[in-house]
Amino acid sequence: MRERTQRSMDASNVKHSVYTEIREAIIHARLEPGQRLSEADLAVKMNVSRTPVREAFISLSKEGLVEILPQRGTFVTKIDLEDVRQSTFIRESLEISVLGELIKMITPEQIARLKENVAEQEKSHQRNDYIRFYELDEEFHRSLAEMSGHGKVWDIIKEIKVQMDRVRLLSLPIPSRIAELIRQHFAIIQALEERNADKARETMVLHLQYVTKPSEVQEKYKDYFIT
Repeated sequence: MRERTQRSMDASNVKHSVYTEIREAIIHARLEPGQRLSEADLAVKMNVSRTPVREAFISLSKEGLVEILPQRGTFVTKIDLEDVRQSTFIRESLEISVLGELIKMITPEQIARLKENVAEQEKSHQRNDYIRFYELDEEFHRSLAEMSGHGKVWDIIKEIKVQMDRVRLLSLPIPSRIAELIRQHFAIIQALEERNADKARETMVLHLQYVTKPSEVQEKYKDYFIT
């Protein structure tokens, strides 16, 4: 009985690991939009059987990251800007609500934590480490939700922003992009520190719209987008 349970746990861990690795490769464009995916090749590269890869494809198709076409194969979906627009709208609504709650209760200690995070963002920018900046950016926005007392909001945002993230990660290597995002993060903190609700709301809207502004990215990666 114990051995069977252990095998089940191991299988579950492999399944989750394969799904996570393929998902991240798609979001980071290591598996490019439009690319055909081979179940067999991925299984060999990841040193697993084909079953967890097949199951990952099914899960990722539900998220809109792959498309399974009978008799043709499985493909990484191209980025649909309408999906990005819709998810941006939902995220804006949620994060503005978070700020509305947080501004009533934020403490000097929490302000200091946010400033420390943005200082680390600046260091990552100086190292040209946009992946680390992305991680700190995620931490910044997650912290806003948690500090407001609505940490579960971040779980919802994570689910709906997957297409946004694909655009974000393509845009971060563009010169001056990260510098502007850091400036916007400081502006959000300043609005919270001043308890200026209108400024906080306006700054967050501008920030999230800038995050997924597709023009430069779409020009550079034309084949990655649905036309």
